[in-house]
Amino acid sequence: MGGDDRFRFRSCRAHMEPVRELGPKDDFVVQQQVLATDNSKEPTEAAALAEAREILGYLWPQKSLDPETLGIWAAVHKRLYELEQDPEALDEAITASEKGFVLQGDYFNGINLAFLLDTRAHTAESELAREDHARARSTRRRVAEISKAKLDSLEPTSDERYWLIATLEEAAVGLGDDAAAADWHAQAVAAEPADWMLDSTVEQIDKLRIVLPDVGAGSAA
Repeated sequence: MGGDDRFRFRSCRAHMEPVRELGPKDDFVVQQQVLATDNSKEPTEAAALAEAREILGYLWPQKSLDPETLGIWAAVHKRLYELEQDPEALDEAITASEKGFVLQGDYFNGINLAFLLDTRAHTAESELAREDHARARSTRRRVAEISKAKLDSLEPTSDERYWLIATLEEAAVGLGDDAAAADWHAQAVAAEPADWMLDSTVEQIDKLRIVLPDVGAGSAA
């Protein structure tokens, strides 16, 4: 994420606080403030994440049935795990993503769930690791079906279309289908997204390759 993007999130964060104070029960306002706070990474990344988690607590995320709230809650805890290596944060991220995916069947929670399962498996004992890796592959197959079905209904230049293509690239990488992954990556680049969007996709896929199992990761499903 570049300096301009960071400035944009700082600016958004500064404006969202008074808006939320006027209507603290508005889910959308709270969600946007959480995203702005998280992405500002100020005064430090850890402090921003802790504040984002506290703000989102207004929506009772552990009891929520809103896939958007659950997805953001999962993303915050995913980042907390990456920063602090706290297994409880990873488990919380998995629980939220899985709940959101079951409720909505959406590609966002689904692709994150698959990644988080592989992440947990990467450091788990062999039997538990096999179970999580298997669940991750099954989830990716379902996510790919959902994403392909939705792709053609979107405008060629829409941001959501880009995220669907990026999701399909990540799913293909996770399933070991290198040819499909390369094709989806070419489509992602051709969509000419904002630099931070493409950077985010590349970074995520680099992280995924680290946690994929050695056995079976290179064979197409």
